Amino acid sequence: MGMTGHPGGLRGTRKLLRQLGIRPGELALDLGCGTGYTATLIAKKYGAEAVAADLRPGMLALTKQRAAGDGVAGSVRLVAGDARRLPFKDNTFDAVIVESVLVFCDVPRAVSELYRVLKPGGRLGCNEVTALRPIPPDKKEKLAEYFGFRPVVATEAEWTDAFKAAGFAGISSEARPLDWLDIAVFAPIQAYGIRKYLSALVKSVTDPQVRKARWKKSSLTAPRMLGYLGSGLYWAKKP
Repeated sequence: MGMTGHPGGLRGTRKLLRQLGIRPGELALDLGCGTGYTATLIAKKYGAEAVAADLRPGMLALTKQRAAGDGVAGSVRLVAGDARRLPFKDNTFDAVIVESVLVFCDVPRAVSELYRVLKPGGRLGCNEVTALRPIPPDKKEKLAEYFGFRPVVATEAEWTDAFKAAGFAGISSEARPLDWLDIAVFAPIQAYGIRKYLSALVKSVTDPQVRKARWKKSSLTAPRMLGYLGSGLYWAKKP
């Protein structure tokens, strides 16, 4: 329906960017840009140049539309990119932002690529689903059933270890329970406007395919899963 979201909601995105300290004139990569909210925010609020990368042409088209609407089309460059083989030279970016992407990747390979494309002293910020406690095998099967493959839902310590293994230093993090009200209501209204949000609500009731997806998603939001899933923010530097 042309809308995307992240485990930390918009509050997580904004805190991630504040802690990264992006400055005017810097070059930042938004990997897995979705509909372009973060990339356009980087250009509009921080005065940096943003490269918005995504595997899906449809997401890049929505990012282009958002950047034009926000008046920053000249500061947001669109690139078709795969986290496993980023199409950028070594030491290219001052900052890299990744939100709800690594959980779907070969983590060591993707994090190694992020390290490669950052300049020495460059900063990494990630916003990822995080296990608040070890997830039992039967709950992992529920996640695999929902996504159609087995996502990487790591604990805060496991995410931190992955960044260390790639060579990152100065790693800090915070994890908290998912705020479903923010993710499902407040964040999409702020990001897309009340009209589009209400249109999506109507479609979720009237479209059989969307209703089926909502029923499938209910397995993740059921109380038996909520105690395991949280959002994690991670910051690191390339020495």
